Amino acid sequence: MSVEVIYGLLGVILGILVTSLIAYVQLRQQKEQHQQQLTQQQLQHEQQLKVAFENSRDEQYRLALDWSKNGRPSLRDCDLSGRDLSDKGFSNADMRNANLSNSNLAKAALDNADLRDTDLSHAILRGANLFNAQLQGANLKGADLQKVDFRDANLAQTDFGEADLRGAIFAGVLRFLTSFYPEEYGSRMASADLGKSNLQGALYDDTTTWPNSFDPDTAGAVRESS
Repeated sequence: MSVEVIYGLLGVILGILVTSLIAYVQLRQQKEQHQQQLTQQQLQHEQQLKVAFENSRDEQYRLALDWSKNGRPSLRDCDLSGRDLSDKGFSNADMRNANLSNSNLAKAALDNADLRDTDLSHAILRGANLFNAQLQGANLKGADLQKVDFRDANLAQTDFGEADLRGAIFAGVLRFLTSFYPEEYGSRMASADLGKSNLQGALYDDTTTWPNSFDPDTAGAVRESS
């Protein structure tokens, strides 16, 4: 084989290698561009979801304010976490399974409201009216419940862990009593849910009004030191 033929073959091979390398680089660039486009589309989609979520939360907040004024729509399953609902009226409202964590409900009217399985953890309810409210399974962990009126409320399986109960009124809460003294009171509340409420770490003081014969210390509450 002559030198010219060898050089010719080497040239062809080199040309194929260069062409393959160029094709590989172009394909790599196309993949990177496609990945960048996908990433950008994903970011745009996530932003759209975030905006839609915030708009939904804003709409639910407007719904809550509308209820406060007119008492029409249901607030069941609404996300009102972190919202300012202080001094608002929610008497007889259906707020089952709503998210009200970290919300401000100070001095709110929640009498006769249905708050079953509602998340009120770390919410501010100071001075709120919860007379005859349905709070079965509600989460009030770490909530500010100072001077809250719980008279005649259903507190079966309610979580008061580490809540501030100073000045709260529990007098007359028979369903609450059955959680701790079922033999004494259970026959009078045969249809009530007798599951225990959690008072572990809840803070109370001399102004907290408990039902007769109820021992908050036995239930896990902590008396404020003078």
